[in-house]
Amino acid sequence: MIKIQALSTKKDSVTFWDEKGHGEISQIFISHNEDCISCIQFHYAQNGSLVLSPPYGAPHSPNFYSVEFNYPSEFLVKVSGKYTINGVRLITFTTNKGTYGPYGNAEPPFGTKLHEFNFDMGKRRQFGGFHGSFATQGLTSIGVYINPATTPETSPAEISNSVWDICSCYIVNIFKKIIKILD
Repeated sequence: MIKIQALSTKKDSVTFWDEKGHGEISQIFISHNEDCISCIQFHYAQNGSLVLSPPYGAPHSPNFYSVEFNYPSEFLVKVSGKYTINGVRLITFTTNKGTYGPYGNAEPPFGTKLHEFNFDMGKRRQFGGFHGSFATQGLTSIGVYINPATTPETSPAEISNSVWDICSCYIVNIFKKIIKILD
């Protein structure tokens, strides 16, 4: 798995968290305050059951959102957002079916520089889980795991051509048998 992270430069008294291997996300719970994403939590499938992760960050705040995917047909393909030295300020989730967000506050405090992150995982089901860190004020970093594709994707045109090739061979073999019978 490939591990990618957007990290703030403030590393004092942070707690690291890891949801590696929990890529079958069905729901994300997110809340924010005026400074940053205060808390994030995940609902995912594991061994045929739905499991709720611990909340990561400060307690959920009044700016609370439930992002619900049409699991299992809908899956994450991109996570993007903005962060400052103090933490993650804005986050957007993109699936194979739509975009959710942005959640958070896009306006940084005066004199604070915003940095962007963009974890584009392609169009396939390659998302392998989240990881990051938090402090008392909220989420200080977020990252994703990506499972590299193991097989090439077959296009509809290639499938159509393969079916035509199989049918053509079958028809040719039938005609050969008919010709043998007639001879």
